[in-house]
Amino acid sequence: MLRRPAFAVVVLTATASLLAGCGSSSSGGGSGSSPSSNNSSLSPQAELTSAVQALADSSTLTTSLKIGASGSSLLAFVKAQDPSAKLTAAQAAEIAGLSFNFEVSAPSGKTLATMSGLSNEGAANISIAEGSKSLVSIRFVNKTLYLQADLKDVLNQLGQAATYRQMSAAAGQLPGFLGALVSGKWVSLPLATLKQFTGSLGAAVPSSPDAAKSHQLITALEGLLTKDVTVTRTSSGDTDQLTLTANLRTLAGDFTSTFASIVPGAGSALGSADVSKAPNKNITLTASVTNGALSALTLDLGQLAKSGKGNLPIMLAFSQSGAAIGAPSGAVPVDLSSLGSLLGAFGGGSGLGG
Repeated sequence: MLRRPAFAVVVLTATASLLAGCGSSSSGGGSGSSPSSNNSSLSPQAELTSAVQALADSSTLTTSLKIGASGSSLLAFVKAQDPSAKLTAAQAAEIAGLSFNFEVSAPSGKTLATMSGLSNEGAANISIAEGSKSLVSIRFVNKTLYLQADLKDVLNQLGQAATYRQMSAAAGQLPGFLGALVSGKWVSLPLATLKQFTGSLGAAVPSSPDAAKSHQLITALEGLLTKDVTVTRTSSGDTDQLTLTANLRTLAGDFTSTFASIVPGAGSALGSADVSKAPNKNITLTASVTNGALSALTLDLGQLAKSGKGNLPIMLAFSQSGAAIGAPSGAVPVDLSSLGSLLGAFGGGSGLGG
């Protein structure tokens, strides 16, 4: 039975929390002003700093996290660590095809660096995809959250085809928006309504991120990649390759201290991490710079393998373009009162909505 990679779920949760209140207008794809070529005359450290800063000069930025290897390479790596592993070739190919994608767009004429905060302008789209097919999508437009999931495919891949058949058969008895969600259709919920509902339950949903949160993340990334890191240039051309060398334990400490206060909900988890247990060894990352902007960061997990065998690159890719982010047509509004009644019926108590 195939399980979706944990990294996609973790990053999706963190990013969804970060953007839980963003978006006030539909935004188009495209790119902002960025250098047209690499500046290899700069020192490697300065080129890296400039390349990260260039990301904030975009009107659209798409970030994708994925395995930079084929299914067969993934399978070989897993078997090198544990010859008894039960991962199949088909499962490895599917996992290798997964990607987590986060796209944010500023309104026409603006860049991420000039935005006052995604709560006031811009839009965002988060998705987990298998190849070109989206499995789960979360979109923020006009202060409204939109959700769509291919539950049939997801549950089938998790070995829960029977569960989906039961859900599909019962869809007609569910509230309209739940039936739509089961069928793979978009549903929508104003963030103000969600905040009011969760508040009645004693929970909290941030109405907006801090001002210029997206720019803060880019600035934090710049600091992480340049603090306690040695940068060398290994090749120059249409894409410059920079090698970043750092002590893993030191880098782990820098990561927790940098992002604990920026990513909502991460403070507790990162603050409790014991970075002293991280291996005291040097690791390398590869930074790719294209058209003067950071286009990819790659980490070979083989460096962390206890067996010392195999290679498995994990890639964080950046693109200063993306599809236009707009409100999906035909989205079914979420009726929280019917959801509350449904939960109350299951719990034997009164409904939560009203």
